[in-house]
Amino acid sequence: MTLSVATQTVSVADLSADWSLGWRYETVRTPDGKQTQVRIPLTPEEALHPQEGYVMPIRTVHDLITDDLCDMLRAHYATQPELTVFHDLVFQWDHPDVRPYAPDVAIVPHVRDPKADRGQFVVAEEGTRPRCIIEIVSPSSREGDRVKKVNDYALVGVQEYVYIDHWTRKGQTVWEVTGYRLHENRYLPMLPDEDGALYCETLGLRIGVEAGQVWLEDSNTGEDLLTNLKARQALRETTERLQAETEARAAAETQAQAAQAEIARLKALLAQKTGE
Repeated sequence: MTLSVATQTVSVADLSADWSLGWRYETVRTPDGKQTQVRIPLTPEEALHPQEGYVMPIRTVHDLITDDLCDMLRAHYATQPELTVFHDLVFQWDHPDVRPYAPDVAIVPHVRDPKADRGQFVVAEEGTRPRCIIEIVSPSSREGDRVKKVNDYALVGVQEYVYIDHWTRKGQTVWEVTGYRLHENRYLPMLPDEDGALYCETLGLRIGVEAGQVWLEDSNTGEDLLTNLKARQALRETTERLQAETEARAAAETQAQAAQAEIARLKALLAQKTGE
């Protein structure tokens, strides 16, 4: 997960500190009375429950899957304004026992102002909450995503929670898509299909991973959702195919015209021969 932050002036850099979970900035006063910004490494608890302005590194696979999911979902819901897709936005929950989380992907219904420039989403003020949350598990977040959030997302009323995890076993990458659906205020596991994919009732979509790439399928039409990149590739391939077909038809027409001209020439020559 990556949370954006404005550029800060860092006056203190502790090279021995562990920056792997991310960092935050804090204003301190120097001995001469001046104020400056120092960078402070996040604790595991801070990384699990981030605040606006925290900077958190993200692994490349995590980034790719998250971007693809947001891309596909936003295109899919372009005609359904009642659903909004958020990425890495800090959610302040309305349950006293649940601290803030910044889900990788959150699909929220009936957001009053979807285009508002939010630094966080305060559930009590917004009057709505995520219908479905999808988390991409990283080694540093495995316990939080697979254990703590399963409990907390149920407490705050998220109807479906899905996480995507992977690890290496005997030199091979193993992918897992796990989901939970809310039933009487507690989560029950979502049963995977024969291909390991899950059906999300709240979205009307199937979600799975193949060769490290996440995919979504419209359960009503059976059509795959496309990222902008794949949509552009499909459009380019279709355009190239149509152009090739047009050129082939033009070439065939030219050949037909040439053949007709040759037939006419031969008929004229034959008529000339027979008339002699």
